[in-house]
Amino acid sequence: MSNAVDPLAITVGTGCNIRCRHCLVEPNLGSESISEKEIRSLVLEINKFSPGHIVFTGGEPALYLRQIRQILSGISIAVPPKVTLITNGYFAGSRAETESVLKGIAHLYKVVVSYDRFHAEFVEKRKISILLDVCRDLGLQVKIVCAVETPMDLVFLNSLRSPGLVVSIQQILPMGRAKKNGMEYRCASFDRGVLDKKCPNLGGMVFNCGSGFTVCCGPLASFADKSEYVHGTIAEHLESVFYRILSEYTFGELAAVSGWDTVRLNPEHSVPCRICTALIPGIIDKARNGWDPNKKGL
Repeated sequence: MSNAVDPLAITVGTGCNIRCRHCLVEPNLGSESISEKEIRSLVLEINKFSPGHIVFTGGEPALYLRQIRQILSGISIAVPPKVTLITNGYFAGSRAETESVLKGIAHLYKVVVSYDRFHAEFVEKRKISILLDVCRDLGLQVKIVCAVETPMDLVFLNSLRSPGLVVSIQQILPMGRAKKNGMEYRCASFDRGVLDKKCPNLGGMVFNCGSGFTVCCGPLASFADKSEYVHGTIAEHLESVFYRILSEYTFGELAAVSGWDTVRLNPEHSVPCRICTALIPGIIDKARNGWDPNKKGL
């Protein structure tokens, strides 16, 4: 098992059955559906790197159950990976429908439900209740991820909480439809703690259909020219300058490389994805022009 590819998140398609105002999926993230050729190549990569955990995401991955089953049926490693499904829960119209979907995914052990005041405009809470009940009855771990634009959105969380239910929050980034609609979580002040951090996705990997492999789950993976950030194989990505920089440097060290005055950073730079997106393109240019990321002497 490779510690650099665990978990492996797989975007099986960017298609979705609802159109939330806060959706972060960018048009350039990937294709609407994973292709047969991509499935074959992806299975080879999985069998080579043996991730212990696979996360199916989208879009809405439950729209791509055939492709998910095809991927899982091709995995031949000795210990099959545990599987997580991230979903909006649209399919949970009844217990029977819900069980049919969940039981049809081999090695499924966890369901992450994306639900908040924005999803609630399209998916009724009754379906979420059915989904949670079925997950518990099947012995599956379950968690709700609630997107927030302002601290007031935390009030919505109160309507979701029940004994034993894990609920986490995700701050809305200015990406995709959220950016188009002028939506983002605005930090009150700059949190200097981010300067001691590295990319929170390190240790994992993402495969975006129609695009490739990347450690990035933020804006860089959706750039029109993303050749520095997304690669055709896992090995290519692990050997890239981009991956090396993220692995070796904290955001504070990257700010120093860029000559930033960290005393004057804006509140939005408190978010790892935001400070990374602001720093990395310029640092990649420095590497093209002779800066060696292997030499950490600043």
